[in-house]
Amino acid sequence: MPQSPIMKHLTLLTLPLLVAAAPAPLDKRQMTGMTGKMGGAGAAFSILTGLWQVPAGNPQVPLSTKALVADIDTKAKRELLLWGPFILPAKNATHGRGVGIKLDPNSDAFGAKLSGLCKDCTVLFAEADIANKDGSRADVGTGIYTHHIIMVDYGRKMIDNPVLPHCGTTGATGISPTTAQWLQNNLMPKASVFIGGGGSGGSGGQFAVKGSDVKSGFHIAEKDSMLFTTELVNYDNWDKEIYLRLDYEYLTGKPQGYLDVGIGAIDVDGCTASLEFHPPSDRAITIKSPVWEVIADGYLVRITPHLHDGGVDAKIFLNGEHVCTSNAIYGTSEGTREIDGKKWETISGYTPCSNAIKIKKGDRLTMTSDYDLTKYTL
Repeated sequence: MPQSPIMKHLTLLTLPLLVAAAPAPLDKRQMTGMTGKMGGAGAAFSILTGLWQVPAGNPQVPLSTKALVADIDTKAKRELLLWGPFILPAKNATHGRGVGIKLDPNSDAFGAKLSGLCKDCTVLFAEADIANKDGSRADVGTGIYTHHIIMVDYGRKMIDNPVLPHCGTTGATGISPTTAQWLQNNLMPKASVFIGGGGSGGSGGQFAVKGSDVKSGFHIAEKDSMLFTTELVNYDNWDKEIYLRLDYEYLTGKPQGYLDVGIGAIDVDGCTASLEFHPPSDRAITIKSPVWEVIADGYLVRITPHLHDGGVDAKIFLNGEHVCTSNAIYGTSEGTREIDGKKWETISGYTPCSNAIKIKKGDRLTMTSDYDLTKYTL
C-alpha cells in the first residue's frame, strides 16, 4: 500500500477537441472556514467535506485536449486538458467565502465537477495549474497566486494514511485523527484525493517512480467522477479570465502487479490548534515534528512539502535516519513579481524526493522544516 503525495507547512505523502464555452463567474456560496492545522485523516476529512460545496449540475467538458509524449512509461498515454473559462474577481472586489478551503481573506475559492479524464485507467503522473486561454501557466509573474488546487475522485475509497500522529485533536475538525479516519471510512461517500497541493509550481506529482521496480499508480474506475476546488489571489485591479490545466500520464486498465496509491498528509507541528504560524523575522528557525507511528506496510512515493514563503525545506527521517530532503525553489518567471517597486520572489516549486521509500508497521517517521525570513520575505 504505497502512499503518495496534502496547508501551512504540510508534507504530502503520495491531457485537440474544441468545445465552445462561456466564462463562468466564480461561485460565492458560503461554507465554514478552516481554522486549524490538519494532519492525516483530519486533512482528508476537511478537504472532502469542503468539496461537498461544489455546485450540482453537469460536469465541465474540457475546452481542449492535447496529446503529449509519455515520460514515465513508454506504453502510457499522456494528455494536457484545459477547462474553463472562469472569471477571477479583481483585487479590489469583495472576496467572500467560496467553494472548498479558503484561508486568505483576499482570495477567491471556487470549484466544479469535471469530465474528460480517462476511465478504468491507472494514472502515473498528474499536475494541475491555473492557466491562461493559450494553455500557458498563470502565476505570480502574471499577477495570480495559486494557494492550492485540490482534485478529488468520488467513487474511489480513500487509502488510509499509513502513519498515525501522537496528538489529541486536529484543529481543522476538532476531532481526533482516529475518529476522523472512522468517519471517513464509515459515514462519508467513497472519495479519494487525486491532487492536493499548491504554489506557482503546480499541484500534484507522480504516483509512480520512473525506472523503479516498485510499480504503482492511482486507479480511476469507470464510474468515478472528478471534482476540483482552488483558492486564488488576484494582484491586479481587474477581473481575469482563467482556466484549469491538467497534465497527466496513464495506463489503460489496472496492470497486473501494480500497487494502488493514496494521498495523505502529515503536519510538521503534529495536530496543534491553529493554522497560524509566525516564524521570527530576524533569524532562521527549524521546526521539529513529533513522532509519527507507521501503522501499515508499504512505500512512500514522491514526498513533497507544502510550504509558505519563508520556508526553506522539509527533511524526512525514518527510524532516526535521514531519507529525504525536499527544497523550496524561489523565483523563476513563475514566482517573481514587482510589488510597490520591490522585487518579490515566491515559491515556484520543490525538488522532490523521487525514490520509493519502503516502510513497515512499527517504524517511526519524523520530519523537520526550516524557515528563514531573513532570506525569503513574506
